[in-house]
Parts: sequence; structure tokens; C-alpha cells
Amino acid sequence: MSVTVVIPCLDGEAYLGETLRAVQGQWRQPAEVIVVDDGSRDGSVAVAEAAGARVLRTAGRQGPGVARNVGVEAARTPFVAFVDADDTWTPDHLERLVGLLERHPAAALAWSRIETFGTRRPGRVPVRQLAALVPCPPEVPFDALPLLVGRNIVAQSTAVARRDAILAAGGYDPTLRFSEDYDLWTRLAAAGHPFVYLPQVTCRYRVHATQLTAIDAADAAVAETSWRVRQRLHQLLSPERRATLVPPLEERLRALYEAELRQAWRAADREWIAVLLAGSERVPGGAAIAEGWRARGVLLPFWVPVHRTLRLVRVTLRRLGADPVAASRSRVGAVGEAPAESAP
Repeated sequence: MSVTVVIPCLDGEAYLGETLRAVQGQWRQPAEVIVVDDGSRDGSVAVAEAAGARVLRTAGRQGPGVARNVGVEAARTPFVAFVDADDTWTPDHLERLVGLLERHPAAALAWSRIETFGTRRPGRVPVRQLAALVPCPPEVPFDALPLLVGRNIVAQSTAVARRDAILAAGGYDPTLRFSEDYDLWTRLAAAGHPFVYLPQVTCRYRVHATQLTAIDAADAAVAETSWRVRQRLHQLLSPERRATLVPPLEERLRALYEAELRQAWRAADREWIAVLLAGSERVPGGAAIAEGWRARGVLLPFWVPVHRTLRLVRVTLRRLGADPVAASRSRVGAVGEAPAESAP
């Protein structure tokens, strides 16, 4: 009974009951389950109370980072496990993740592999897909900082952490609406805390139309906050770590920046491209990269209608069952039903 489960919730009535049943079905029972309501206007609080969870509240619509901070501060156990109100765990999740931290006292955070399921577009066939394995040693403490430079490797709903380490790092940044978990992980790693990775799936991450990352312009917002996090990480490095990490870090950041610009261009997403170009100063050497893409931007008004036409053609082919790209993706990535369309 050494772990508290913290569940941030905003209008999560549709899925919260399933999440709470997954928590109640754990082989290792938590000391307490805390649902932090962030201003729900549906029946989320009633669902949580009916399941016996302790319900706390934020001032309303403060964001998941603030809600998790409330839960962490209220917890009375050495370990805190996080799960979002629309995700679920396998029954061995707490047993395995808390066990890793108990066996490795130096590690501040343990996490596992996820399986995504669902669809962001109502009426589409749900997709189940395994996340890629993280290229790190399994089930032993390691320095996660070099990997975190490139991307967020820790799925929030799989994370189990030491409460005192989170509090010492300052918790989740309340000013971030996206990437607040990524930001916390980088600060924990920069402080010298090792992480531990379990390569087995113990969490199912639900994809659906009402989640925060499915809103319009989410790609642009995530891109902006992710680059803010990387810039902060650069500033947090100690002189010793800076000497060894900065040269490859800067090269990696330039490659990531150009790759993300290409991704935004292929998506014909004007706002995403604009956010990336405006944030070029956060990337070492980013101004020169951005200048080339600004020149290319004169073609964007012509590319957008072409992109939309190609997308319509692909949708039509899918409906006819004749899309070779979708068929290839279903063979390579899906572990359940074949997707009707590609879809963290």
C-alpha cells in the first residue's frame, strides 16, 4: 500500500468508470485513489465518488498539470502513479512499475510501453497499435536525458514516480497546457535522477475525438510547448553535462526542427508552420533553417488545395477498399482490427 493513484479529470464521465475499474482490479492495491476534478460539467464527480475515490478540485479548467500537482501534494505515500481519466491499465501495472522503483532506490521514475486504441473520428473502425520500443536498457536505471532531448519517451498514463522527487523538481509547470509531462521528465532527468523502463505493455491509451490533443491546432500547440521544453532543458544542464551533451544536442535539435517543418508542410498546416517559424530562435542555428522555409512558403497557397485534393482521393479509395498506403500501414502497425484510416 505504498502508492497513490492520481487521476486528473475534466468532463471524463464517458470513460472514467472504466479507468477506475482498471485501478480497482490491480494485483497491487493502491493506498488511495485521488480523482482531481478540473471543473467538469458532466457526471464525473458522481462516477468517482460511487467508485470510492477521494475527489479533490482545482479552481476549474486549470489544465491536467495543475490537477496532477493537487493530487501529488495530497498524496501520503512515497510513490505516485498517474493515469488519465480515459486510459486503462493491465492488472499487473502497479505490481511491476512500483516493484521496479522498490528494487532500484536511485531511480525516480518508472514507465512502460503503451498500446493505443480507438479513433479520433466517430464512425471509423477503431485502431489498436503498439507504441515503438524505447531504445534503452530494460528494467535497469539509466540516464534518460539524451533520449529526452529528442522527444517525450515517457507516456504519462504509465508513469510511476517518487513523490519527493516530483516535489523537489517543482511539480508540473502550471503555465503549460501541452507537454507539461515532457517538461517535468526533463527536469527530473537534468537533476540527475535515473529512469527505469518496462518494455511490456501495461497501459492502454485511448484515442478519441474529445481528448485535448485532438482539438484544432493541437499540433501547433504541442510543437510550440515542446520547443519551449527543449530550450529550458538546454538552460538547465550543469557545466559538466553541457560539455558532453551540448554539441550533439544542438545537432539533434536542428535535425528535429527541420523534420518537424517537413511534417507540418506535408500536413499543409499553416498554423503549425507559422508556430515553428516564429520559434526558430529556440533552435541553435534555427534562423537559417527557418529562412529557407519562409522562402518555400510562397508555394503554400498552391500546396494547400493540392493536399486537400489528394486527401479526398485517399478517403474515396479507402471507402472503396483500394488504398494501398492504408493497407500497408495496417499490415505493418496494427495489432487488432485493420484501420479504416491512419490515426499518439
